[in-house]
Amino acid sequence: MVEAFSIYCDREEPVRIFHPRSLLLLAVTVACSSASTTPAPEVTEHGTYQVWYHGPEIEAELNYRWADGNLGDEWLVLRLSLAGTGGSSTTVERHVIRIRNPQGHTIALIDQDEFRGVYGNLHTAIDRAGALVGPSARFLRGRQLRDRWFFAPPFGGLAFDSLYASPMSVSSGPLVFRIAGGVQPGRWVLMIDLEESVARIPFVLGE
Repeated sequence: MVEAFSIYCDREEPVRIFHPRSLLLLAVTVACSSASTTPAPEVTEHGTYQVWYHGPEIEAELNYRWADGNLGDEWLVLRLSLAGTGGSSTTVERHVIRIRNPQGHTIALIDQDEFRGVYGNLHTAIDRAGALVGPSARFLRGRQLRDRWFFAPPFGGLAFDSLYASPMSVSSGPLVFRIAGGVQPGRWVLMIDLEESVARIPFVLGE
């Protein structure tokens, strides 16, 4: 059985969670916020290792299969797909994407220079994370897949500091974070601070 409820805290927007009963612990601990006039963002588990987020400005598909199978690694590699939900495109800048670890510390996305410098060590992880495959067919839903992303391999195209999340298209690619002490089991939260809203996408590693 799947239930839905909204959570309210002191700061951000309420987050509406759809979850099986077994995911209750994850749901009640996700970052959330005070009431607003806009609909509450929704976070939904879609199968194993995959989370969907739907908010007032963007919707996202996060895949964390590789990260869950490589605890202790220096690099946290995720696959993210983004699309817009409003009537116009939403700008998503590289510097607004962070990850919060189970200890509550936030880590910034690495930049393109660092990505190219360590790509030789990362290309296997990126490939096995499915980060170059693109979004699932269910998320794409016939929309155009754009080739604009935050990272590009050496001699493999252009990297961009900002994306334009449109309701008519999807951008998809890897997110890479350097984790001091290695990737640990527990609750992680992908954080994306947008112009008019905040996206918080929780997932659990090593469950």
